Parts: sequence; C-alpha cells; structure tokens
Amino acid sequence: MKVLGVASGDSKRAAIWSEFLYNLREAGLHGTQFMISDSHLRLKTTIANVFPWAS
Repeated sequence: MKVLGVASGDSKRAAIWSEFLYNLREAGLHGTQFMISDSHLRLKTTIANVFPWAS
C-alpha cells in the first residue's frame, strides 16, 4: 500500500478538496478509474470536476 497524499483543513470547504486533488493530479496521478469516499458531498463534487473520467 502506498500513501498518495495527506492534508488537513476544513472538509466542508470545496477549496480544500480541490487543492488536494489537483495536487495529486499534478504529482502524476493519472489513469484513475474510480475513487472510494464516504459520500461527502464536497468531495464527490470535486472528484467529478478534477477527475471527470473516474466514477
């Protein structure tokens, strides 16, 4: 198992999720086909914006 990223912040702010996911993408994360989350609304929305091909 490999840790891809760690961040702290107010999880209710979409900007936190955007920054985190864009940083992962810029670091070379690609080919992502799906992501698993706890159905957090802000996270789900941001995943759809940053990785639109991932379900």
